[in-house]
Amino acid sequence: MYDTYIYDEHPADQRHLRDLLVQYQIRSNVEADITACTFADKPAERALTAMYMTDAADSRCAALVTKLRAQKTRHHIVLTAPSFGQLVQAMTAQTLPTGLLLKPVGEAELFRLLQAVDKEAAAAQCGDSYSWSVKARRYSIALEQILYFESRHKKTFLATNAQEYEVPASLDALEAQLGARFIRTHRSYLVNQRHILAYDAGAMTLTLDDESVVYLSRAGKARVKEVLAW
Repeated sequence: MYDTYIYDEHPADQRHLRDLLVQYQIRSNVEADITACTFADKPAERALTAMYMTDAADSRCAALVTKLRAQKTRHHIVLTAPSFGQLVQAMTAQTLPTGLLLKPVGEAELFRLLQAVDKEAAAAQCGDSYSWSVKARRYSIALEQILYFESRHKKTFLATNAQEYEVPASLDALEAQLGARFIRTHRSYLVNQRHILAYDAGAMTLTLDDESVVYLSRAGKARVKEVLAW
């Protein structure tokens, strides 16, 4: 679990989140600092990744997110709000939330989110890039740059913001190799969860932070909602 900062002007909501985070630490046998903040508190520049849980219903949330995204370190941002509409309104390409939680935040929803983040952190320790060879040439792409893998015409392709590559591996093999940070959203797609911006339940699609759209199956939708606590 990462050090966590709770930005919320409602004392009862702050205490509730703090109590849940402490319970998670006890059950998971992990330790991390938990700090209650107001929006007047300027976020410190941190070299290590942290988690920021912020009230999306507060008009100052956007300014806080802007400051956090300006830092070199990529932090986890979790938006909380009393209504789903307020959460959706706060989501932008800049926000890139790790999760969305409705108030009052439930224990099960928060714990699923924290478990997913912890799994991603564990996977990151196992390697930060995907490498493959084609003939005599070696390729290596940082995992954070990978948007998704796609199975198309009996071939597998890796997509980044800049380019698409054909890779010599099946989606099943990639899913097993890359672990929790990638979600099998469809039989043809394995998506980097950090790049997921939103999903359209009616169209059964996901929108990524580069504005690309990938398909979402019923099983994939359930996985996304479970992992990202949406």
